[in-house]
Order: sequence, then structure tokens, then C-alpha cells
Amino acid sequence: MKCFIAISLFFVHISSYSQLMFKLSGDSLKVFSYSGGDEFPGENIDYNYWKGPWNRINMSQNFRYNDANVKLANGVANFVMLKQDSMYPIQLHEIDSSFLKEQKIAVENASYSVGYSAGMLITRQKFHYGLYELRFKVEEGKGVWPAFWFYGGSKNEEIDAFELKGEKNNEIHVDTHCPSGCDKGYKNKFGMNANWGGWMKVSDYLHKGFNVFLLEWNPGEILWYINGFPLAYFKGDFPTPMNLFLNTQIAADGRAFKQGPDKN
Repeated sequence: MKCFIAISLFFVHISSYSQLMFKLSGDSLKVFSYSGGDEFPGENIDYNYWKGPWNRINMSQNFRYNDANVKLANGVANFVMLKQDSMYPIQLHEIDSSFLKEQKIAVENASYSVGYSAGMLITRQKFHYGLYELRFKVEEGKGVWPAFWFYGGSKNEEIDAFELKGEKNNEIHVDTHCPSGCDKGYKNKFGMNANWGGWMKVSDYLHKGFNVFLLEWNPGEILWYINGFPLAYFKGDFPTPMNLFLNTQIAADGRAFKQGPDKN
């Protein structure tokens, strides 16, 4: 199966003109054919194909996902990050009690204020082995954190096709998170035990134009490609189908994918 999801983060576009791809393996020939995806042809998101996030407010990173922050224009989905101090109703499952304790603050009147809004889409369908293609472009901007990833629903059941940072626009972060610890047992550049994954430098800056990203998910292995070139290889199996996620969010100082935004 070949599921084309051409993403532009902030812009997402699923390309209808993607070529048929052949992969040689020994003396055999593997053929991938198109079987799904979204070309974003209309003026509105197809919510028969996509859904919004279950958790909307991220307290520790000071933002909320809003449906209005995903906008379609000319076959491109734009994932918009806005700086806007806003008060929102907060659901019980969104409350981060450890963060409230750390910051010595409390939720009042079932509402919470955050400084940013962001956009996310999640496929209603779960996907498994196949070839996933995304056409994407990113913006510059310190602290902006776009991502394309798969999540199966259980803790540490995740494939990160890519995570990006606006201030590191010539690098791509790839990763896997496994319930069984299958991402462990690797060595870092110092020869020490490490988890699989990390930042990979690319030859040009990703904000200069649209890029084509491929993730090939096979039994026992995953392969990453950027603009036709191999990027990363993981040996290990993810036997469970997963939802596909597209989003941008804001990083925070002292937390995952730090640094956060500055005054600009």
C-alpha cells in the first residue's frame, strides 16, 4: 500500500502527481501503488478522513490546539501557530497536575489561559505497513515545532517520521518509541548505550521550498527518505496499526525540543 500524505508543515499538501515507485531488493521487485491519502482539494478539511486532537490544551508548553488553526488554500493545508493570550474551558483529562504543582498554580472556574494556539489533524483510520509520502514546507521561527508521526494508542508506541524546529531548518529529527524497548541497544558517537533516534543534517534549508518526505514501514524495518535520498534506517517491528498525526506546536524552555520562542 502507498498512502500519500503530502504535508506542508506549516503547509500540508498531498501530491496527486507523485510517481509510481519501484524498490529493488535482491532479484525481486516491490511495487507500491496509491491507495489513500488526501489531496486537500476543497475549501474545508475532510472530517470524514481527519479528526481533531482529544487533548487540546498543553499546559506545560503554553498552547491549545484549535481547529481554526488548520487552513486550506490552493491544495495546501497550512498549520498556523498564533501568539494570542486566550482563556479556554479545560477538560478534566487535559489538566496536568504535576505541572500545576511545579508552577504552584491552580485551575479556576474550569478554565485555563495559554499564550499560543496551534493546529493538528489525526487520521480517523489506522494505518500499517506501507509507503507514506508527504510534500511539505516549513517556516523559520525559534521555538516552532512541526511534526509528522504515527501513534498506536499505547504508551511508547510511536513512529516519528519527522520532528522539526524553526531555528534548525537544515536538520530533521527522527525517532521511534517502543513498548518493548526496541529503540534501545544502540551506541552514540562516544560508544555509549543510547536510544535510537536523533537529529539528521540535510543538505539545504527546508524553508526554501517544498520537500518530498518518504517513510517506508515494513515488517521488521522502517526507512526514511528526504527528497529522494536515504535519511535513516531502523531495524525493529511495530506490529500494531497506528493513526497518522500532522501538527505544529510550540516548544518550551527546559522541556522537550527546547528552546522555546523568544520575544520575536
